[in-house]
Amino acid sequence: MTAVELMTLKPGMVLEKDIRNFSGTILFRKGTRLTEKHIKTLKSWGQLGICNAEHSPVSKDDSKEAREVRRQTAALFRYTNRDHEVVKLLMRLAFSKKIKHLSRKKEAHDLNSV
Repeated sequence: MTAVELMTLKPGMVLEKDIRNFSGTILFRKGTRLTEKHIKTLKSWGQLGICNAEHSPVSKDDSKEAREVRRQTAALFRYTNRDHEVVKLLMRLAFSKKIKHLSRKKEAHDLNSV
């Protein structure tokens, strides 16, 4: 499972796992089909970057670049407890940020190539 930024969620997506707040309370169960209200609730709880949903462009990305970013991210966190929830969150955020950066860089390159 890969992190999905809240801004990329769309109504109709289905959660792959339970979504909990930082104190562990379940906000939405696995299998919940997201609505606008769900997304608004996630925003109010500050659940940025930790939602997992089907049909996400991030979770389906198995490109060479995504594999390399995963490798780089893992190397950055090699001396940490990767099973700790905070470390998992930080790794997902680092991966997401780097993927976005590469995407913007590629888009800029494509525009300059035309």
